[in-house]
Amino acid sequence: MLAETKLPDATPGIIEKFALNDEQAILAKIRYNRLIDIFTGITCYSLQSHLRTNVPSLGQVETDEIYIGLDKRGAQYVFPVQAKGPREKLGIVQIDQDFELCATKFPELNYYRLKPEDLGRLTRSTGWNPALAAACKDKKPAPLGHTKVFA
Repeated sequence: MLAETKLPDATPGIIEKFALNDEQAILAKIRYNRLIDIFTGITCYSLQSHLRTNVPSLGQVETDEIYIGLDKRGAQYVFPVQAKGPREKLGIVQIDQDFELCATKFPELNYYRLKPEDLGRLTRSTGWNPALAAACKDKKPAPLGHTKVFA
C-alpha cells in the first residue's frame, strides 16, 4: 500500500484557472509544487520539456520533461518525467526509454529507479490525476518501477 502525503497546492490561481486537463498542465503543477524535490529529497530544476533526441540503441525517443538535481553532498542527478492525463496510460517501454536516454545523454549524472513506495501517494483537492514516472540512476540500481501521483 502506498503512503499518503498531503501537500498544499502552490499552483498560482491564474494558472489553475486557465490550465487545461492535459500533460502540460500536469507538468506545470509538478513544477510549481516542486514535487520532484519533495519526494526525492534532492534540489531539482527543470532542464527541458519535451526532450526529443536520438539514442543509438533505440532511435528517436522523447520524454516529457528532464530535471537536473543536486543533493546535500554535491552529487548530481537526472530525473526524466513522464506525465499522463486522466485517460492515458504510462507504458513500461516509455520508462525503459527514459532510463536509456539518461544513460546516453547524461552519463556523468546519477540516476536510480524509484519504486512506487519511494514517492507515496499525493492527495490534492484540485482534482488532477497525473501519472508520474521519475527516474534517476545510482551505482546500485533498484528494481524497475514507476510511480503514480493521484488526486
